[in-house]
Amino acid sequence: QARQKLNDELLALEQQNQQDWLDLQEEGTQKKLARIDADYDRQKAEIEKKARELAELNRKAGVTDTNAAEQQTEIDRANTLAEDTREKERTAVYREEAVAMRDYLKEYGSYQQQKLAIAEEYAEKIRRAQSEGERLSLEKERDSAVNRLELSAIRQQIDWGNVFGNFGVM
Repeated sequence: QARQKLNDELLALEQQNQQDWLDLQEEGTQKKLARIDADYDRQKAEIEKKARELAELNRKAGVTDTNAAEQQTEIDRANTLAEDTREKERTAVYREEAVAMRDYLKEYGSYQQQKLAIAEEYAEKIRRAQSEGERLSLEKERDSAVNRLELSAIRQQIDWGNVFGNFGVM
């Protein structure tokens, strides 16, 4: 018990140090991912501690294997939920990063990058559309955005100096 208490104290100190380190980091994707992992580690430690406490209580109370099996099932479920939560949060961070990059490329990328960013954005919106009318409307918006981009690219390729250069002489 004394060894377990020392291990718990050490774990608490490690978690506090990790939290302090995270607080010092600059905001960004890496900090968000590190915070998600720290939260996951904290949840895992709490689940392990609860499992040890239940095992000790079972031992003292002389609980049957049936009750211990039910407890283990719930502990396994808690571990699975913690893992699922971590994956969901990590996916959200990566999705946010992808959206930011797509917005950047849509504004400042090359012609092909802009066209791809528009196509990806509208593909995602169309996939999440609730009705057929909304889907059709989004398809028209996508076509319109691509046409504006193509028109802009054509205008940039025209050498306006040569086209109107001698206009004043005429």
